[in-house]
Amino acid sequence: MEIGQAVAPGGRLLLIVDQTSLNLDVDLPEADIGRIVVGTVALITTDAFPGHEYSGKVTVVNPLVDRKTRTFRMRIEVPNPSGKLVDGMYARVNLSAEKRRSLAVPREALQRLPGSGTYYVFVVEGNKAHKRTVEIRAMDDQFAEVMVGLVEDDKVVTSGAGRLQSGMEVSVQDILN
Repeated sequence: MEIGQAVAPGGRLLLIVDQTSLNLDVDLPEADIGRIVVGTVALITTDAFPGHEYSGKVTVVNPLVDRKTRTFRMRIEVPNPSGKLVDGMYARVNLSAEKRRSLAVPREALQRLPGSGTYYVFVVEGNKAHKRTVEIRAMDDQFAEVMVGLVEDDKVVTSGAGRLQSGMEVSVQDILN
């Protein structure tokens, strides 16, 4: 702008930008959706600064798939205290999706309370099924990783759980033999 220049109402005079932290939006392939969770560490490199890695963390994994590309949009927050990274740059991302041991249940054992994000399973105690709320971390087409609500030796109903009510008598069948 120049001194004395006329500006139309609503016209932008300047833009204040805070680039101390940037968001990197990445399309995650469908095959990896069960391996990446909020908090996953990401290493970022750019052509502008070869040999220099920036560290960030996944802050959002969109649960809706893009039907054309079969990818999920995720957001990585990257601290940028030096200000070297600039909005609009291209970057390469290396995600450290470590393998870990955890409890998992078959997807067909998992039930969801209607209208909520609350999951539950039926656990067999004695000869009765009891509803137990669980917290899920990641899912794929076969299994759901359970973070809270189950312990290793719990017997989970995997067949017919949709017809059960808490306290119903059940018959346990060993399917491993």
